[in-house]
Amino acid sequence: MNNKTDLTITLKNITLPQAVAFVHFAKKLEYCGRVGQTRYVAFYADGDGDFRPTVEHNLDMSDEQLAKYREYAEKTIETKLGTHIAVFDFDDIYYLMDQEAKTK
Repeated sequence: MNNKTDLTITLKNITLPQAVAFVHFAKKLEYCGRVGQTRYVAFYADGDGDFRPTVEHNLDMSDEQLAKYREYAEKTIETKLGTHIAVFDFDDIYYLMDQEAKTK
């Protein structure tokens, strides 16, 4: 399975510095793909500050359909200091979707 799509994400209700940081975050994702580098790339979501984005996307999936894949996408890593970091990966979603496609 290697279906490619274009994804458009709109973040609303963010400050200009937050937007600049997010664009740099997305550009790092692009860079890793371009040079073949595997990395966790993080964005600090300061929810107890003024970071209150709303997210819109163009995926042809309902919120319920997306929710089905959340447990496969989101993992939690505990740091040595006991804080928790949410990390996201697409490998498990790929394998699940591949299995679903084979059973159809």
